[in-house]
Amino acid sequence: MWANLGLMEHEGGDYAQAMKSFERAIHLKPSLYVPNLFLGIDSLHEGNSSAAIPSLVKAERINKTDPEAPLELGRAYSSAGNFPAAAKEFARAAELDPRQSDAWLGEGLVVHRIDEPGFAKRFATHAEIHNVYGMQNARATFEGLKQLDPDQRPMVLTRAAYAGGQRYGETWTGDNSSTWNHLRLTTPMLKNLGLSGFAFTLSRLPQRNAGWASHRRRSRRRRGVHVGP
Repeated sequence: MWANLGLMEHEGGDYAQAMKSFERAIHLKPSLYVPNLFLGIDSLHEGNSSAAIPSLVKAERINKTDPEAPLELGRAYSSAGNFPAAAKEFARAAELDPRQSDAWLGEGLVVHRIDEPGFAKRFATHAEIHNVYGMQNARATFEGLKQLDPDQRPMVLTRAAYAGGQRYGETWTGDNSSTWNHLRLTTPMLKNLGLSGFAFTLSRLPQRNAGWASHRRRSRRRRGVHVGP
């Protein structure tokens, strides 16, 4: 009864009350899978990863075949900053159900170990340093062009960048649509890039008959030209 009540409260978004119901259900029968699982899930909803982890560990021990427990446990570990443990849980969830896209795309599934001179040794999620790859591409291009012609300043244009990327090239804001909303967003994006160190930034102008998701509206194109790259 308490487990069913907790599920209804969970579906209604009352996570704090649902946790109380799940705790009552666990008190009556500690070996129940669903109350332990959802007690952990709702603890995460309430922002308490340290409380979520024991419940999810217990749920995973009770049911070793359901990918939901390791998936949620991976999220809890990731939220607590324990990325290696999160990676193991996400990998386990993906092993139990290869179709579980949330596990493959989990924050902790791809974890990088930072161990370079000048940097504090630590683990970081792929989401944190994803754009380092783009910056290193720009860096390799910049350095390669400098080797080919040391007296010529390279012109490198990249769409992916990271902190420090302005040393190796310029960036642009990527594909856009010929809409008023995208035109409105262009100016603050360029200003923010400038404040971040990119002295040379640009955006794509709305195109009349071509471009990404373009629209044949002359007024929008005209205003885009007014704003300029």
